[in-house]
Amino acid sequence: MLSIFWRALITTDDRSNDRTAEDNIVLKNFLIEAKEQILAEQCMFQICIAPFIGGAPYYDLPSGVTYNLERGCGSQDARFGDNPHRYFIAFKLPFMYFYIFSDGWHASEIRKSTYFRAGNLRLDTIKDIPNTLKTYILDLQHQFNASKRMMNIRSMQQIINDVEKNKNITGSDKSMLRSKKKKQ
Repeated sequence: MLSIFWRALITTDDRSNDRTAEDNIVLKNFLIEAKEQILAEQCMFQICIAPFIGGAPYYDLPSGVTYNLERGCGSQDARFGDNPHRYFIAFKLPFMYFYIFSDGWHASEIRKSTYFRAGNLRLDTIKDIPNTLKTYILDLQHQFNASKRMMNIRSMQQIINDVEKNKNITGSDKSMLRSKKKKQ
């Protein structure tokens, strides 16, 4: 897991962002420390998991985010809060997020986290996720919706044509339907 975080975060270095110079130093230090731990075959960071299983909507999030939660991959980023040394790092696989909180977060956020450890982990017992992760997911959905509005007509028509060619019902189609359902 730590290797995935390290590899994913390296790709964010050149992205435009609102990080301060101090934030960039903290992120570079995280990457250095993560690489050292990987080479030593250990992980001292507490890596958390948020699965999206069972019935949507998940964790009181709007149903509109369902498709991206179930199908999205990537979304790697490091976000810095009001304290420039306090960070939240996340990356996405289909049906789950993995994330790390640095020191300095409120106990209420940490209590809502489930740590990824070797051995048995009952995903169905995870009933809530931190508000920080919820806010991150909603922010990504907002960015996704904004990018859709910026698509040109030709690109939109190509997507429509490709979807119409497919005559099978796929998992992706089912996720799209769940995204359009209103919360019960």
